[in-house]
Amino acid sequence: MYYLYFIYLIILVISIVKNIILYFYSKNFIHSHCNIKGKSINNYFKKIVLIIPVFEEAEVIEKSIQYFSTFDPVNVYYVTTSKEKDKKTYNRICELLKKGEYRNIRVINSDNVEGNMADQLNYMLNYIPNDKIVGVYNVDSRPQVSTIGYVCENITRNLVFQQVSYFCDKNKGLLRSAQSWQNRWSLVYELGKYIANLNLKYFFTYTIGHGFFAYASTLKSVGGWDSDEINEDNVMGYKLLLNGIKIVPVPFFEKADFAFSKLVYIKQQSTWFNGPAYAFKYFLKYKKNIKGLLMAIDNFKCAVSWLIGPIIFVILLIYGVYIQNVFFILVLLFLESIYITGINYLGDLLLR
Repeated sequence: MYYLYFIYLIILVISIVKNIILYFYSKNFIHSHCNIKGKSINNYFKKIVLIIPVFEEAEVIEKSIQYFSTFDPVNVYYVTTSKEKDKKTYNRICELLKKGEYRNIRVINSDNVEGNMADQLNYMLNYIPNDKIVGVYNVDSRPQVSTIGYVCENITRNLVFQQVSYFCDKNKGLLRSAQSWQNRWSLVYELGKYIANLNLKYFFTYTIGHGFFAYASTLKSVGGWDSDEINEDNVMGYKLLLNGIKIVPVPFFEKADFAFSKLVYIKQQSTWFNGPAYAFKYFLKYKKNIKGLLMAIDNFKCAVSWLIGPIIFVILLIYGVYIQNVFFILVLLFLESIYITGINYLGDLLLR
């Protein structure tokens, strides 16, 4: 058991150091871009097409349409799906558009009666010219106009841009702690890794299902989104990096809504877990080379640490109590508190 204890502590120390390094990457990136101002809305924005896939969201669709109508002349396409049997969301959008107040808003219905968001995205992608920039958001997304301007000015066909999210809902108790962890994950881990990977070749970085931008030709060159995968955004990152396309962070962040209950949060996390859990499936499905293997290992270790890490911690803590070794317990708790509470605090600093 002592061997497991020391191995766990070594891994924990390495993880703490890694997160601190990523924190400084993120901090320097934020500070170096804090004075950047995106372009105001102009005709240059016509080169971008925003896709918002929706499913059973008739009740909230009007607020989203009202928000994105202010992005005119950016064309915004709400993509519904025949999976929604009563077409309530599609009909509601059509009803709102008949009023004629939303010049840049369009709706298109994907004919898939099964499948997921990837099917809706691919359906719309087939209608978009190769020279257009594709942006993806959710129905509850509220990005800044400056984000669109920055992307239009800087994106190339060998780059995709990825925006990270932050959460500032007024939660309490466990949900507040979970929200703090999520901010740390976005602003330290995700943002930090995007920056670190700009000069690295064999480390994995996934994309996110919203705040994502790429040329239509770039997306078509990698086969679009994988509709047969649970997490289409995880495998998208793998395909892009395999093809030498870099994932670059956007210096404007998206405010997102946090899970409104513990049950929703657990369900959300269990879905995200499937991304790294299927890492070797992506490797076998696409290029089987050393770069793909190393990225698959780097991706898969996240699933291992999420699943096994907490279990080992509990086992070691119980064992420390059983052998009545106070030093054993204190060192374990001290390092674990730095890894969780300490790094969460750094994430909160970046957010403020």
